[in-house]
Amino acid sequence: MIEQNIVLESLLNLFPGLIDYLPLLSFLAPIIGGGEVGVIVVAFLFAHDVYNFLIVLIFSFLGMLVMDSIWFFIGTSNLFKKIKSWKRISKGYSKLENGI
Repeated sequence: MIEQNIVLESLLNLFPGLIDYLPLLSFLAPIIGGGEVGVIVVAFLFAHDVYNFLIVLIFSFLGMLVMDSIWFFIGTSNLFKKIKSWKRISKGYSKLENGI
């Protein structure tokens, strides 16, 4: 059984101060990394003890919350309602609504 995380050790050799930015990386991973995939990557790389796991868990949760909130507010904005009512888009959107 492997005792150490080889990928983490390689990353820390390339970027020595990377572990100092763990909360920022955990927060930005869901936003930039595509949601759950980013969280899983950060969790596998940096959660080698309980303290780091809690940091990844808390800040990834906050990042997912911000990301989902941004998409929610875009969908409920007035700009999106105007785009939805454009003639080119409204026909396809109506067909999609009827299909659903």
